[in-house]
Amino acid sequence: MLLIIVCVASAVFLALARNKTSVSASPAPTSGPTTVPAINFREGAIRVEGATLRVQIADTPEASERGLMFRDSVAPYDGMLFIFDKPQQVVFWMRNTRIPLDVGYFDSQRILREVYPLMPFDETPVYSQSADILYGLELPRGDFVKKGLKVGDKLEN
Repeated sequence: MLLIIVCVASAVFLALARNKTSVSASPAPTSGPTTVPAINFREGAIRVEGATLRVQIADTPEASERGLMFRDSVAPYDGMLFIFDKPQQVVFWMRNTRIPLDVGYFDSQRILREVYPLMPFDETPVYSQSADILYGLELPRGDFVKKGLKVGDKLEN
């Protein structure tokens, strides 16, 4: 059995060496492809308990998949609002995302139920505890606190 494993590992190594390809146990952070297809995000202003935020809106599958990938900042916006088709348990991760963020999950009544930190390039799934999430709001790390937003606050518009 060990001989088979060694033979397979050698064959893989030789094949990679011929193609000059490297293998990594985990994906290395990248700055993203040089040509990333453009996504046209809608723009808008939202209010959460009196704080007005200028956001890009991800309300299509393509926009939600892209999110804030391949960017160095959220400027000139305060963040990105994700709108889901129906209330559900949601999951976010940080593939190809360089910016440290926080994500807040709002339920179908527009109440902020959960807030989690997101680390750049971390592909660990961050699931909502609730299965009634209709909105996700990504802000730069610490902005929920800086803007006085907390669990129980209402998304007003």
